[in-house]
Amino acid sequence: SAGAVTAYRSITEGKQKRYLRKAFSHYLSPEVVEQLIDHPEQLKLGGERREITVSFCDLAGFTTFSERRTPEELVEILNIYLTEMTEVIQENRGTVDKYEGDLIMSFSGAPVALPDHALWACRATLAAQARLARLRAQHPLFREASFSNRTGLATGPTLVGNMGSMGSARTAPHFNYTVMGDNVNLASRLEGINRQYDTRILCNARTRELAGKEIVFREVDLVAVKGKSEATRIYEVLARGDALGGWDWVAVYEEALGYYRARKWGEAKKGFREVIKRRGDDGASEAMIKRISQWIIAPPAEDWGGIHHLTEK
Repeated sequence: SAGAVTAYRSITEGKQKRYLRKAFSHYLSPEVVEQLIDHPEQLKLGGERREITVSFCDLAGFTTFSERRTPEELVEILNIYLTEMTEVIQENRGTVDKYEGDLIMSFSGAPVALPDHALWACRATLAAQARLARLRAQHPLFREASFSNRTGLATGPTLVGNMGSMGSARTAPHFNYTVMGDNVNLASRLEGINRQYDTRILCNARTRELAGKEIVFREVDLVAVKGKSEATRIYEVLARGDALGGWDWVAVYEEALGYYRARKWGEAKKGFREVIKRRGDDGASEAMIKRISQWIIAPPAEDWGGIHHLTEK
């Protein structure tokens, strides 16, 4: 009968909603979970290729800190940190993928489509920096350790979906909603590359392009990342566009970068020194000055193209 069909559909839809709410409530904000429940067609089982922004965020200084702390203290500080950072990610419409110790992998633009995912990812990363600064001010252990966040963002085509084991006669099915592909690897490598420039947030050109003028960026370098055939133009995410001024040094750095690529070593070095003078300290400029000193002694090959070849993550 029609009544029986209606009752069956109601029960089935209720089960689906309970499943979706349980499956995604741990790493999506309640608002996004409800949106997913209202539009379950946005979630494809299996994998689909979609342009999203992937983030890897590492707590710099934690390894050194952990060497002189008890397991109880480490658990306490990690739980506080991961709770705060997860809240920031979800407030900015991001999805937490996984925790690996103090490293957080997350992404924007899935499972619910988000047209301005790159902008939201930049907002989340900057908000995470601010939240960590607040933790340092409020919590003795955070203040003592002088923790900082180091993040890599990469926007591009990515395989997203439910992936895992189909199960067997002896094991139950086990799935995880996650992301895979070159774009994920790039985000991970950009997180590590921060060490070479003493930067906090690095992203690729696509993130910078999609995020637009709301975010203050500076182009840092053109690098050959392990595992990628083409050079990657990397940018530093500095602040929200409505932040207070004081970004005049960005133009000076990018002008010096132009001289550097044109092999005008004197002008480039002068520009990078001016950045340090205006900013007070700048690891990227220091790195470039050191590199220029080496190029003056042994100039790069004719086909150099301004590309810096990286040998580590």
